[in-house]
Amino acid sequence: MYTQCTHCKAVFRVDMKEVTTAQGQLKCGECLNTFHSIDSLSTSRPDKPTFPKSDNTFNDRREAKPVTNDEFTSSATPLKPKKNSSSDKLILASIFLLTFLLTAQILYNNPGLYSEAPPVREPEKIEMLNYNVFAHPSEKGVLLISGTIQNNADHAQPYPTLEVSLTDNQANVVGLSRFSPEEYLSKSSQMLLLSKNKPVNLDLKIKDPGQNATQFKFGFK
Repeated sequence: MYTQCTHCKAVFRVDMKEVTTAQGQLKCGECLNTFHSIDSLSTSRPDKPTFPKSDNTFNDRREAKPVTNDEFTSSATPLKPKKNSSSDKLILASIFLLTFLLTAQILYNNPGLYSEAPPVREPEKIEMLNYNVFAHPSEKGVLLISGTIQNNADHAQPYPTLEVSLTDNQANVVGLSRFSPEEYLSKSSQMLLLSKNKPVNLDLKIKDPGQNATQFKFGFK
């Protein structure tokens, strides 16, 4: 294959190794100009390569000779790829540091997440801090419950099954429903543990038991 210097029009025979090195950037052996060899790459040699007359730009420039089919030695030198600059190293170091800090934060908030032993379950130490019950705005016969729970154990633990009991004035149970974590948590929280002493909001829907239900009780299993 052949390529031609964009400055002095000198023609050189090159191979793929020379072309692919440094993304095709070559240094002309005649005028020392750096040019992109792929732009003028050709499988056939130009029949009449032209060369400009010598000027004072390069005092040591040799007269370019036409390329022959029988003998030819390329004097175009591939440029070496540039090494990573200090800014590239700084970017890599910043990415590594951010990844480390994010991992450390996840492990701190969920110490049992990557432990070999399964996390200890103590649902009796989970407390319902507050809750509100109101009619669903668009679904008839459905109640919405929004509340806040907190893990009072000295360690993180899996989210519990939530049990909602509805009783009448005589404390008789008139309705009972159980909800798994997938039913009252957002998708982003379902794979995490319930951190200690950290309130967590929940939302769920239940069927309206009617006027007989006057009180709500919450339990955790």
